[in-house]
Amino acid sequence: MASDRPDDLDYRELVAEFSPGPIQDDQSYRAAIAILDRLFHLDNRRTPAQRTYFRDLARHAHEYERATHRI
Repeated sequence: MASDRPDDLDYRELVAEFSPGPIQDDQSYRAAIAILDRLFHLDNRRTPAQRTYFRDLARHAHEYERATHRI
C-alpha cells in the first residue's frame, strides 16, 4: 500500500520530473546535473525524500561520467 506522507509525494514529484535510473545520453546527463544542482543548493533544507533522490541520481550521474570518461 502506498503512503501519502509528504515525503513520499515529494519523491514521486521528483521522479515524475526525471526518473533516477541509469543515464544513457548526454542530454539526460545534463538534465540530471541541473536537478542535482538545484537540490544541492537546498543543502540541509532537503527533505528525506529529496536526500534519497539526490543520492540515487548522483550515483547514476557518476556512473555515466565514469563510462564516458567525464571525470
